[in-house]
Amino acid sequence: MKRNVACIGVGNVGRSWAIVFACAGGDVAVYDSAPDFSDGFFLMVIKKSIDALANAGLIASGDEVLARIHLVQTLGEAVS
Repeated sequence: MKRNVACIGVGNVGRSWAIVFACAGGDVAVYDSAPDFSDGFFLMVIKKSIDALANAGLIASGDEVLARIHLVQTLGEAVS
């Protein structure tokens, strides 16, 4: 059964939860209200974390995990 997950606030801890849920097969919507938060910044930091896990052999495919994580622009989108 595929599950939808929302991670609200994706600093270090929120990004980690997003990765855990995506590794478990969840479709993860992430949202952060920080004014300096952007698509490019989020993609850079989460990809770095996923790549580190893949390089350490802790996850099979970083690309598959990353494909399940989607940045959304509003809180409403995240929880819908």
